[in-house]
Amino acid sequence: MSEKELVQEIIILRGRRGWTQQELANRIGTTQRTVAAWESGNSIPRKAMRVRIAQAFELPDDYFLGNLLTDTKSTAEKSAAKEQQDTAQLLDKFSSMLDSEGLSDEKKTMLLDSVSEILQK
Repeated sequence: MSEKELVQEIIILRGRRGWTQQELANRIGTTQRTVAAWESGNSIPRKAMRVRIAQAFELPDDYFLGNLLTDTKSTAEKSAAKEQQDTAQLLDKFSSMLDSEGLSDEKKTMLLDSVSEILQK
């Protein structure tokens, strides 16, 4: 199971149960902040924690183990993903600000495109 598949599966299973990140964290003996880091792709659960997660969802212990060697992202990949996520969040916030200013869609798009170009440099 790849890191991306692992994250997606945790989010889906948690959603099906109606659990918050805090509820999952309580069930597996970690913090909400740790669960949030997994779900955002900033870290991945270690082998022992993957077993606890599976047990919390009443799945086989090895459900999330897969091929752990292929799950590790390089620091550069993680950094690039984080930067991309931060940029997207910044653009979303800027877009919301523009909405409140009552700008036309055309002007809003032009401004967002300009800001996006600047952020990508």
